[in-house]
Amino acid sequence: MLTRMGRPEEALRHYESVYPVAWFGYRVSSTGSGGLDRFQRAEALEHAGRLGEALGWYAGLGQFSTFDLVYAPVGYFQRGKLLERRNEKAAAAAAYAKFIDMWGSADAEYQPLVREARQRLVILRSGG
Repeated sequence: MLTRMGRPEEALRHYESVYPVAWFGYRVSSTGSGGLDRFQRAEALEHAGRLGEALGWYAGLGQFSTFDLVYAPVGYFQRGKLLERRNEKAAAAAAYAKFIDMWGSADAEYQPLVREARQRLVILRSGG
C-alpha cells in the first residue's frame, strides 16, 4: 500500500524490520507463506530504484512454498521489465518467455499482460 502511495522507502523500512522465524531453513509463520509480503517488498524495492535487489525478491517467488506459486508468473513478468531496464535483453526475453509459458492460456482478465509480454518478447528477439 505504501509503495502505491509513492512511499516505497517507508514500505521498505517496514519489511526490513520484520524478521521471519525460520526452523531448519523453512519459514515458520502463523500468517502463511509470506508470498504476498515478498512480492510487495520486491515492488517497493523496484519503486525505490533498487532494481538488483528487486530482481532477487521477484526470483524467489514460488521457490519456498506451493502457496507462493500464485506469485511466480507475475514475478517473471516483473523480472522481464526490470531486466529490460537494465539492458539485459537475453535474460529479459527468457523471463517473458517463462511468464508466457505459465500464463499464456490464463483467464481473459489476465490476457493484456500476456499480450504485453508477447510484444516485448518479439521486440527483444528482433534486437530491440
